[in-house]
Amino acid sequence: MEHWGLNELDAAMRILISQDMHSFKLCLFVDGLDEYEGQPSTIAKYLSMLAQVPWLKICLSSRPLLEFDDAFGSGPSLRLQDLTQTDIDHFVKSSLRNNVNYQQLCVKQPVQALSLIEKIISRADGVFLWIKLVVQEIERGLANRDPLQDLQERIGIFPLDLEELFSSMLDNIDPFYIKKSALIFLIVRAAYIRWGGVRRLDTLTLSFSLDYCTS
Repeated sequence: MEHWGLNELDAAMRILISQDMHSFKLCLFVDGLDEYEGQPSTIAKYLSMLAQVPWLKICLSSRPLLEFDDAFGSGPSLRLQDLTQTDIDHFVKSSLRNNVNYQQLCVKQPVQALSLIEKIISRADGVFLWIKLVVQEIERGLANRDPLQDLQERIGIFPLDLEELFSSMLDNIDPFYIKKSALIFLIVRAAYIRWGGVRRLDTLTLSFSLDYCTS
């Protein structure tokens, strides 16, 4: 399938919004607006122009950026962290309270153990993936019998930005697994190029691919 360029997409959209629509309305859902590779103010201005069309509604999803807040802040909005706070609280508390090492910490230092949970929750900013990874890191530290100060430090140095977090995880891969990790990334990239996505690359296919490449 031929991919349209930006100019072609813009021309098609302008033709669409120039139509006199009486029989139906259109709603656009735009996810990951903060991942736009150009200037945020440019895409914000363009979407604001589209929003003036009476039969067109737009729902945007983005990490908080000042340019987007200036452009769309006066409209209806939802913050992810406000909607997921209860679930995040439950996940962190249930995960750690079911951990034997954390239970032992609660007996020895109950106030400090509770502050550990509170610090994790306060830094989550509504991102479940971040929470899950931090909890795993704390459980690893508990298993290593890390002192409380070290556990607090683990939370403090854990990158809040997911891209920085992924980079940190890649930098800390065990040298023994680096070759296999690189091979997995190459297989995923090849699948994306071949199929235009990775949905068809299930676990079994990936396993066969690894066996083929290493045999």
